[in-house]
Amino acid sequence: MKDATYNYRLAFTSVEVLAATTLASALMVAVLGILAGVAKKERILDATLSSPPWHDHLTRQLERDLRHARTLKRQGGRLILVGHAGSVNAMGQRSWLPVEIHYYGVHVKSDTLLFRQEYSADGLSSPSAPELMVQGASRLEIGPGTLTTVHPSNTTPIMPIADGVLPSRLQVAIYGDYPDNANSVIYLRSFVLY
Repeated sequence: MKDATYNYRLAFTSVEVLAATTLASALMVAVLGILAGVAKKERILDATLSSPPWHDHLTRQLERDLRHARTLKRQGGRLILVGHAGSVNAMGQRSWLPVEIHYYGVHVKSDTLLFRQEYSADGLSSPSAPELMVQGASRLEIGPGTLTTVHPSNTTPIMPIADGVLPSRLQVAIYGDYPDNANSVIYLRSFVLY
Protein backbone atom coordinates (compact mmCIF):
# COMPACT_ATOMS: atom_id res chain seq x y z
CA MET A 1 0.00 0.00 0.00
CA LYS A 2 1.07 3.45 -0.70
CA ASP A 3 1.59 5.81 2.17
CA ALA A 4 -0.65 8.81 2.09
CA THR A 5 1.40 11.90 1.68
CA TYR A 6 0.22 15.19 2.93
CA ASN A 7 0.95 18.38 1.05
CA TYR A 8 1.77 21.15 3.54
CA ARG A 9 2.00 24.81 2.48
CA LEU A 10 4.90 26.55 4.06
CA ALA A 11 4.07 30.15 2.92
CA PHE A 12 1.29 32.42 1.70
CA THR A 13 0.75 32.88 -1.98
CA SER A 14 1.43 36.32 -3.47
CA VAL A 15 -2.33 36.89 -3.93
CA GLU A 16 -2.96 36.29 -0.24
CA VAL A 17 -0.13 38.64 0.74
CA LEU A 18 -1.48 41.33 -1.61
CA ALA A 19 -5.01 40.95 -0.20
CA ALA A 20 -3.76 41.14 3.41
CA THR A 21 -1.65 44.24 2.66
CA THR A 22 -4.56 45.98 0.93
CA LEU A 23 -6.93 45.22 3.80
CA ALA A 24 -4.42 46.44 6.41
CA SER A 25 -3.85 49.67 4.43
CA ALA A 26 -7.59 50.32 4.14
CA LEU A 27 -8.06 49.81 7.89
CA MET A 28 -5.16 52.18 8.69
CA VAL A 29 -6.59 54.88 6.42
CA ALA A 30 -9.99 54.52 8.10
CA VAL A 31 -8.49 54.78 11.60
CA LEU A 32 -6.38 57.82 10.64
CA GLY A 33 -9.45 59.50 9.12
CA ILE A 34 -11.42 58.99 12.31
CA LEU A 35 -8.54 60.30 14.45
CA ALA A 36 -8.21 63.41 12.24
CA GLY A 37 -11.94 64.11 12.65
CA VAL A 38 -11.72 63.71 16.42
CA ALA A 39 -8.68 66.02 16.56
CA LYS A 40 -10.50 68.70 14.53
CA LYS A 41 -13.55 68.54 16.81
CA GLU A 42 -11.25 68.75 19.84
CA ARG A 43 -9.58 71.91 18.46
CA ILE A 44 -12.96 73.54 17.85
CA LEU A 45 -14.19 72.54 21.31
CA ASP A 46 -10.97 73.82 22.89
CA ALA A 47 -11.34 77.16 21.07
CA THR A 48 -14.96 77.42 22.20
CA LEU A 49 -14.24 76.57 25.83
CA SER A 50 -11.26 78.93 26.07
CA SER A 51 -13.01 81.90 24.45
CA PRO A 52 -13.34 85.16 26.39
CA PRO A 53 -16.57 85.83 28.33
CA TRP A 54 -17.84 88.43 25.81
CA HIS A 55 -17.40 86.05 22.87
CA ASP A 56 -20.80 84.29 22.98
CA HIS A 57 -22.89 87.42 23.47
CA LEU A 58 -21.12 89.31 20.69
CA THR A 59 -21.35 86.32 18.35
CA ARG A 60 -25.10 85.94 18.90
CA GLN A 61 -25.66 89.69 18.46
CA LEU A 62 -23.55 89.83 15.29
CA GLU A 63 -25.28 86.82 13.82
CA ARG A 64 -28.69 88.43 14.34
CA ASP A 65 -27.49 91.78 12.99
CA LEU A 66 -25.83 90.24 9.94
CA ARG A 67 -28.82 88.05 9.09
CA HIS A 68 -31.14 91.06 9.05
CA ALA A 69 -28.72 93.50 7.42
CA ARG A 70 -29.03 94.27 3.74
CA THR A 71 -26.01 96.53 3.24
CA LEU A 72 -22.82 97.56 4.98
CA LYS A 73 -21.11 100.95 5.03
CA ARG A 74 -18.27 102.64 6.89
CA GLN A 75 -18.43 106.19 8.14
CA GLY A 76 -16.07 108.01 10.50
CA GLY A 77 -14.53 104.86 12.02
CA ARG A 78 -17.91 103.14 12.38
CA LEU A 79 -19.05 99.92 10.74
CA ILE A 80 -22.75 100.40 9.92
CA LEU A 81 -25.14 97.58 9.07
CA VAL A 82 -28.35 98.76 7.40
CA GLY A 83 -31.37 96.46 7.48
CA HIS A 84 -34.41 95.50 9.54
CA ALA A 85 -35.24 93.91 12.92
CA GLY A 86 -34.29 96.62 15.35
CA SER A 87 -34.54 96.46 19.12
CA VAL A 88 -37.18 94.63 21.04
CA ASN A 89 -40.09 96.94 21.86
CA ALA A 90 -42.01 97.14 25.14
CA MET A 91 -44.22 94.19 24.08
CA GLY A 92 -41.16 91.95 23.66
CA GLN A 93 -41.27 91.87 19.85
CA ARG A 94 -38.82 93.03 17.19
CA SER A 95 -39.80 96.25 15.46
CA TRP A 96 -38.93 95.03 11.91
CA LEU A 97 -38.57 98.67 10.89
CA PRO A 98 -35.54 99.93 8.94
CA VAL A 99 -32.58 100.32 11.27
CA GLU A 100 -28.88 101.19 11.16
CA ILE A 101 -26.69 99.30 13.59
CA HIS A 102 -23.37 100.99 14.36
CA TYR A 103 -20.31 99.20 15.73
CA TYR A 104 -17.61 101.64 16.84
CA GLY A 105 -14.63 101.91 19.16
CA VAL A 106 -14.13 104.56 21.82
CA HIS A 107 -10.85 105.33 23.61
CA VAL A 108 -11.35 105.93 27.33
CA LYS A 109 -8.19 106.72 29.30
CA SER A 110 -5.82 103.82 28.60
CA ASP A 111 -8.51 101.42 27.35
CA THR A 112 -10.58 100.98 24.21
CA LEU A 113 -14.20 99.87 24.14
CA LEU A 114 -16.25 98.45 21.27
CA PHE A 115 -19.89 99.59 21.33
CA ARG A 116 -23.05 98.65 19.44
CA GLN A 117 -25.85 101.18 18.96
CA GLU A 118 -29.08 101.16 16.92
CA TYR A 119 -30.41 104.14 14.99
CA SER A 120 -33.76 104.38 13.26
CA ALA A 121 -33.13 104.49 9.50
CA ASP A 122 -36.06 106.89 9.03
CA GLY A 123 -34.65 109.26 11.67
CA LEU A 124 -37.99 109.53 13.50
CA SER A 125 -37.05 107.83 16.76
CA SER A 126 -34.12 108.42 19.08
CA PRO A 127 -31.15 106.02 19.00
CA SER A 128 -30.88 103.20 21.49
CA ALA A 129 -28.46 103.41 24.38
CA PRO A 130 -24.94 102.28 23.41
CA GLU A 131 -24.27 98.67 24.38
CA LEU A 132 -20.74 97.73 25.44
CA MET A 133 -19.72 94.67 23.47
CA VAL A 134 -15.97 94.23 24.11
CA GLN A 135 -13.45 95.90 26.36
CA GLY A 136 -9.98 96.23 24.86
CA ALA A 137 -11.00 96.25 21.20
CA SER A 138 -11.13 99.30 19.01
CA ARG A 139 -12.94 98.16 15.87
CA LEU A 140 -14.75 95.32 14.19
CA GLU A 141 -14.21 94.29 10.56
CA ILE A 142 -16.12 92.05 8.19
CA GLY A 143 -14.45 90.15 5.36
CA PRO A 144 -15.61 87.74 2.65
CA GLY A 145 -15.39 83.96 2.84
CA THR A 146 -15.23 81.54 5.72
CA LEU A 147 -12.57 80.51 8.19
CA THR A 148 -11.36 76.94 8.26
CA THR A 149 -10.76 77.00 12.01
CA VAL A 150 -12.12 79.30 14.64
CA HIS A 151 -9.54 80.09 17.28
CA PRO A 152 -9.11 83.31 19.30
CA SER A 153 -5.33 83.26 18.96
CA ASN A 154 -5.36 83.36 15.16
CA THR A 155 -3.69 86.61 14.08
CA THR A 156 -4.07 86.57 10.29
CA PRO A 157 -5.82 89.78 9.17
CA ILE A 158 -8.84 89.60 6.91
CA MET A 159 -9.43 91.59 3.74
CA PRO A 160 -12.40 93.92 4.40
CA ILE A 161 -15.32 93.84 2.01
CA ALA A 162 -16.33 96.97 0.15
CA ASP A 163 -19.37 98.99 1.17
CA GLY A 164 -22.60 97.68 -0.32
CA VAL A 165 -24.52 94.42 -0.30
CA LEU A 166 -23.30 91.72 2.09
CA PRO A 167 -22.12 88.39 0.61
CA SER A 168 -23.62 85.14 1.87
CA ARG A 169 -20.40 83.96 3.58
CA LEU A 170 -18.61 86.29 5.98
CA GLN A 171 -15.80 86.23 8.50
CA VAL A 172 -15.67 88.65 11.39
CA ALA A 173 -12.57 89.94 13.18
CA ILE A 174 -12.00 92.28 16.11
CA TYR A 175 -8.99 94.58 15.94
CA GLY A 176 -7.57 96.33 18.93
CA ASP A 177 -5.64 96.02 22.10
CA TYR A 178 -7.41 93.16 23.82
CA PRO A 179 -5.26 92.49 26.92
CA ASP A 180 -4.21 88.95 25.96
CA ASN A 181 -3.38 89.81 22.33
CA ALA A 182 -2.05 93.36 22.14
CA ASN A 183 -2.50 95.04 18.74
CA SER A 184 -3.74 91.87 17.07
CA VAL A 185 -6.76 90.39 15.37
CA ILE A 186 -9.16 88.17 17.30
CA TYR A 187 -11.38 86.12 15.01
CA LEU A 188 -14.85 85.46 16.27
CA ARG A 189 -16.28 83.15 13.66
CA SER A 190 -17.56 82.68 10.16
CA PHE A 191 -21.17 83.34 9.27
CA VAL A 192 -23.21 81.77 6.49
CA LEU A 193 -26.17 84.09 6.05
CA TYR A 194 -28.19 82.29 3.39
